[in-house]
Amino acid sequence: RKQQSDAVYTVSFTPDGRKVIGLAGSMAWTWSLETGQPPAQSPITGIFDEVSPDGGTWAVLKEDKTIDVRSTDDMRLLKSFPACAWGGGCPVRAVYPAPGGRLVAALSAQNGMDHVSLYGVEEGKAILGPALVAPSSWYRARQLVFSPDGRFVAVPTSFALQVFRNPLHHVRFVTADAAELTNAAGKALTKLPKGTAVEILRTLDASFYVGIGQTLKGYVKTDEVSLIKPDII
Repeated sequence: RKQQSDAVYTVSFTPDGRKVIGLAGSMAWTWSLETGQPPAQSPITGIFDEVSPDGGTWAVLKEDKTIDVRSTDDMRLLKSFPACAWGGGCPVRAVYPAPGGRLVAALSAQNGMDHVSLYGVEEGKAILGPALVAPSSWYRARQLVFSPDGRFVAVPTSFALQVFRNPLHHVRFVTADAAELTNAAGKALTKLPKGTAVEILRTLDASFYVGIGQTLKGYVKTDEVSLIKPDII
């Protein structure tokens, strides 16, 4: 049990399960479960901050509307990039990191209605959106939550809960009955049973370069996989 003088208002486990990150007072702390001591801390200098559901990354929206993404392991800065490409008057008001550290979602108010955008951390820019999530000023989005696996996004508004599939999630499922994993020359490496999960490593014109398990990599046609896992009887 760890006593903390400041109020702790959010906590998450790190991916290895050995630490807990919490936002307390004006600091973000990472506590070791073995010693109970905070091995790392960082000042909260932004107007909004949130920890990813897996506890691996921490995103801060700063006053200048820059988004900082940090590792919760040692508070190391992973990426810093502008929330809006056009500078002043940026409408982004809250940021939420996805599990795995690849994406950050942002809520913004435009023309009195709430929108969500998805940023690629590696790319350092918005790669999808803004998309409307609250159809009027009466339905303000209260927050945004990623599912533990990052496949879904939930946005509670004033009078409704909206749940979306994350269109940029890196896992797809084979939906074709006769899909094949091929090499760069198009030669079949192995057949892929319907329902096989593949990790998207790179997106091409008509195919994905994917990984399966620890060692198997190759190409699969984009129309043979989907975000939706098929029912298999």
